[in-house]
Amino acid sequence: MQRVHELNAAREQANRDALTGVKSKHLYVETERDINRQISEGTASDFSITICDVNWLKQINDTAGHAAGDELIRKAAMEICNVFEHSPVFRYGGEEFAALLRGRDWKRRRELMEQITSVNRENKRTGGVVVACGLADYQPGEDACMADVFARADAASTSRPSRASRKRC
Repeated sequence: MQRVHELNAAREQANRDALTGVKSKHLYVETERDINRQISEGTASDFSITICDVNWLKQINDTAGHAAGDELIRKAAMEICNVFEHSPVFRYGGEEFAALLRGRDWKRRRELMEQITSVNRENKRTGGVVVACGLADYQPGEDACMADVFARADAASTSRPSRASRKRC
């Protein structure tokens, strides 16, 4: 019984980002594997991915220190989770988050993107955290895997081509 408890605790720790409390990249990779299987089997339901990058993290780290940068990342995670409250949010990289929208949030995805834009506008005015976000929808028959959707969302979040280091199908 103790080993089962320890295993469950280790699994929970691996699936949570220690800094922000959101889901981890490890869990994102597992989720991606499951969705890729569904795509290959033709059983994937509608979904979208939103990629959010925290603005000004490097400047904050360089001028105010890494503790201030960590606080910025935590605040960004809260803002993202507040908007995409019915979707899993993953910390994908240092300042990069991914939200997997399905169901209720998928149906409201355009409204939610407007909401995060509004939050960003207010935060720019008040000196709060700002996140650049991009959204991409799964396109059955065109997307071979979840990485295709991720790449479009990533490019939309940064107004530049997707990062070359991102793995593809």
